[in-house]
Amino acid sequence: MRVAVSQGVGTNPRAPRALGALIRVTSRHGSILCFHGLRLNEDPVDSVMNLTLGAFRDTMDLVRASAEIIPLTELHARWRQGQSTRGLVAVTFDDAYHSLLDTADQWYTRSPFPLTIFVVTGASATGETFWWDRLEALASLLAPEERLGLEAACGMPSELRGHVDPVYGPLRALRQWILSRHCGRAPSAFSDELSRLESHHGRHTTQRAMRIEELRQMGRLGPVSFGVHTLSHPVLPLLSPGEAAGEIRGAWVALQEWGLPSCVPILAAPFGLFLSSLSGMSTECGMAACLVLNDRNLGRRAARVDSSLLPRWAMVQGTTATRLAFRLSGLRDIVQGGDPLEPPALPGALNAR
Repeated sequence: MRVAVSQGVGTNPRAPRALGALIRVTSRHGSILCFHGLRLNEDPVDSVMNLTLGAFRDTMDLVRASAEIIPLTELHARWRQGQSTRGLVAVTFDDAYHSLLDTADQWYTRSPFPLTIFVVTGASATGETFWWDRLEALASLLAPEERLGLEAACGMPSELRGHVDPVYGPLRALRQWILSRHCGRAPSAFSDELSRLESHHGRHTTQRAMRIEELRQMGRLGPVSFGVHTLSHPVLPLLSPGEAAGEIRGAWVALQEWGLPSCVPILAAPFGLFLSSLSGMSTECGMAACLVLNDRNLGRRAARVDSSLLPRWAMVQGTTATRLAFRLSGLRDIVQGGDPLEPPALPGALNAR
């Protein structure tokens, strides 16, 4: 369920214009793109979720050549009202990474465009790092016994430890265990062991959440809005209804209390994991829509469909301009088929997703 962009998209300055012209002819529906953090090309941490600046700029060159970037709220309103979204794109960022503000002078301040940043308010209250970035930073340095120690710290049974996924690698089971057994929240023993390993190896992630004042600074740079990414970034479908609703409502209240320039009542489902019931829950919590990772364009919304779930793509490092164009054009949607949105399998300790 991933879309990635290589650093070679913009090597030939004519390539984005040529692909863009083709996409404008073939596309039928709008798209919502989901980015995360940005990183310098020389960053030693090879994270697929946080694009290098070069890859991100190349991506946006192709997007600008292919479509008009509009506010997420406007794209949602057009879709909800049954109007055409052809040739329209909304740009979103999850987790409100400080790297967006830190590098803004290299990608945003000179040519701002509408974007929406989804905030994990618990992390932004203090500028915390996220466990998945901390683990990613250490991944290439961990000895087998250190990985086993992390698995033990998570409470993983001994018979599941040491498993190496043939596709996703040796940390797959650990990540899935945190999602499935801890609802996506890292247990304290695991965080303590991560801290010890970070000190031992001298490696710390460069990614962290923007603090409140930094969010305000980002909001002053251009047409930036802020949406809900919950209080603690849990797997919402694995929580009780009351706890899930508290995660959504609590984050929405915090955003409004922080005095950010523009807050929008839209939820981005953490980890892209959702059940169909999340639509009704998000509505009850005051959300106008809920974004999910479903790797497709908006498509045609029939009037009889009562759903606030909107699909978007996770943009990650590593694929080609041709594949990105294939998705923007809508040809991939035709191959895959259309509605309804299919909820992904909820994570188990060893299942792939």
